[in-house]
Amino acid sequence: MTHAKQVILSSFIKLIDGINIEKVTVKQIIEDTDLSRQTFYYYFDNIEKMIKNCILDDTEEICKSIGALTDWERSLRLYIPFLHKYETVIRKSLHSKYFNTVYNALFDSFCIFYTSYIESKGVSVDENTVFLIRCSAGAFAGIVVKMVQSGNNDYDIMTEKLSRGISIGK
Repeated sequence: MTHAKQVILSSFIKLIDGINIEKVTVKQIIEDTDLSRQTFYYYFDNIEKMIKNCILDDTEEICKSIGALTDWERSLRLYIPFLHKYETVIRKSLHSKYFNTVYNALFDSFCIFYTSYIESKGVSVDENTVFLIRCSAGAFAGIVVKMVQSGNNDYDIMTEKLSRGISIGK
């Protein structure tokens, strides 16, 4: 993720920590970051697209490290800092117009991550594999949302359970 995008996202997360997620405006973000309005709109069409784009950009960054890891559990642990980073966004979106955006971005994120892991092991991703990836991604997104909703952010336990439930190349 570019530095400007990261600055914008950090500002957004800081702002939503203190106010309703739906009340945050582009104007507030640019005032908080000292970036220009043009910079925000260079990267994003609106706040909703900013949320989705940042989640997917961070996912792509995680995926760059997968190939060097030897097993599913270690790869999945790359996700823990990502989940902590977006926890406030997930929590604040629960009862907002952004919930579907955040949920779908988590779903897409896990699909990208899981596909990247499978491909890093030399396994082809066919129609049946895509179906299983999508099922896993739906469960993953639902579990993450439920954990954030309950205030339980012990993602280590979740990754251990996923590691036992989903194993490739063992």
